[in-house]
Amino acid sequence: MDADGPNGAPPTGTPEEIAYARVAAVQAAADVVLEGGQVYAVATREGEVHIREVTSHADGSAWWVEIHLHGNTVGGDPHFRIFNPPLLAADPAGPVEINGQCFREDPIAAVAQVVAGLGGATTDKRRRIA
Repeated sequence: MDADGPNGAPPTGTPEEIAYARVAAVQAAADVVLEGGQVYAVATREGEVHIREVTSHADGSAWWVEIHLHGNTVGGDPHFRIFNPPLLAADPAGPVEINGQCFREDPIAAVAQVVAGLGGATTDKRRRIA
């Protein structure tokens, strides 16, 4: 079972196996970058996404990740819930080409791009004084 397939080929396996593999890849990457309670900042076109915690969940055959951003949430609720999370992040120099666009394998950056597209990015409105 391959979550993304070789060289941008379609994923192989059952839908449940693919969803599990993607969630497991995002969780494994998050465990590395968020070790010790660190907040991980990812720059996107919409602004920075500050990820505080990533948790994976399952309900029957459905798998998803919950993204907690830096900041307060009511009762610790996640800010975003992503089913079948992406593993490829847009990168002009990336080794994977799909439909004329280049990507790199980076599960955390890929999830951050989704979060930013849904309004989860912060932009710094302060002016820089030289």
